[in-house]
Amino acid sequence: MTHIVYPYKLEDNDLKISIRSIYKYFNGDFDITIIGDIPDWISSEIIAIPLDNHRNNCQRQSLINQKILKAAEIYDEFLLFNDDIILKKEVSIEDFKVNRPISDTLVPTVEPIDNGSFRSQLAYSRVILEEFGIKNPKNFTAHCPYLYKSENIFMIQEHINLTPLGKFAPIFEVIYFNLFPFPKTEHTNKFRFGIWSPFAKKEFSNECIVNYDENGYNNVIIKDLLKEFNEKCEGEK
Repeated sequence: MTHIVYPYKLEDNDLKISIRSIYKYFNGDFDITIIGDIPDWISSEIIAIPLDNHRNNCQRQSLINQKILKAAEIYDEFLLFNDDIILKKEVSIEDFKVNRPISDTLVPTVEPIDNGSFRSQLAYSRVILEEFGIKNPKNFTAHCPYLYKSENIFMIQEHINLTPLGKFAPIFEVIYFNLFPFPKTEHTNKFRFGIWSPFAKKEFSNECIVNYDENGYNNVIIKDLLKEFNEKCEGEK
């Protein structure tokens, strides 16, 4: 059984489309857990774990990490999805036992800029990894689903505060896969099709997953792809 987990906030993208794609294309036994805000349209097929941490005075990554740690308390191993990830062809759990860095170099080691930006979180993560002897960390912010072992998460948490207060927080996948990489590595772009601009002219090339953000959602390509998932699945009322 594969446990698929979404750390979720209601204002995020279209969770329904992502869940529908899992029911259509995930090959193997699975269940789905939502941790965080719980939408009112999910059916009893979905495991719902409310976690209200919106008022915590910390960076967005810390809030996500809190939900990931909650998943680690429940499952020995889980596949972490985001609501802006859509499966586009059949996959199994084996497709996620792979390192998928987007580059072999994280941002240069600098004092993190005090603005809470994503680049600041990358720089902060690099500083942490260098303190643990990882001199050339890779960038794993590849916008792909990731498979995590909870025992490894707890080992990290013993030495690194994954949920600090304030403007800085370590990026979970960057810390995890630099410390606990899979033996196999593949290029991200052969697996993931990403659209983050309404004007991008990229062509879908039968990648396994599609990833988009608010800007990409308004791209004509994404709108065409989303038409495939216009019917309810077992995860909806």
